[in-house]
Amino acid sequence: RVLPVIDFESWMVGWLFPALAKAWKHLRTGGHMAIHITDVNNCVVCEPMCLFIQWKLEGAHYVGCLGSEGAAGKARPIWVFRKQPQQQQQQQQSHGSPSNSAASEDAMRRYYPSVCTAVRALAL
Repeated sequence: RVLPVIDFESWMVGWLFPALAKAWKHLRTGGHMAIHITDVNNCVVCEPMCLFIQWKLEGAHYVGCLGSEGAAGKARPIWVFRKQPQQQQQQQQSHGSPSNSAASEDAMRRYYPSVCTAVRALAL
């Protein structure tokens, strides 16, 4: 059954983020997730999506962004994340590196407050 989407933010928080979380749970430690998505018109998805991943998905480490050129000759981003082993996460934190999760949650709260509130209500 296809449900109507009320607005873009509802789609992002209600469908995209849970779909990413579900896929992440099945990704093996050390594996990579590459997401081919871009902002269109007034629909800003890339930054909140990257913040969500680093905030909510266990072991997510941002690797970088690749460009893919399509038929229109315009580069489109492919966002790449690696699922780190737990010991690697702990080593980074013990060496004084700030938590990606905490920094991403702070940025989400600051720049996308309504998205942040909706994400907190998700049962992931």
